[in-house]
Amino acid sequence: FDSVDDLAENLRFIDSYGPSSIAELLKYSTVEEETKVISDCTLIMEYLIEANEEVINSLNACFSEAEEQNEQGLVDLLGARIAAHKKFGWMLKSTNKEE
Repeated sequence: FDSVDDLAENLRFIDSYGPSSIAELLKYSTVEEETKVISDCTLIMEYLIEANEEVINSLNACFSEAEEQNEQGLVDLLGARIAAHKKFGWMLKSTNKEE
């Protein structure tokens, strides 16, 4: 959750604002909400893996834009978030792996 505050601060550094409500945040979401109840743990893990990959793709797009705009602080923050989500991804995949 600390990353949310860091991201909000970096947005202010570049004279921008983050979403101020859940409804506004959802307008920018690239991850589709799953509305049905999933009781199979393997399917839940697969959904989480796919959602995390989508987050990584979005972060990569933001990273490229921040690089293009020469916003080094934001590049550093986004690079750290990408690394954290990649780590989370391999942890999810490892947990979901059938032996």
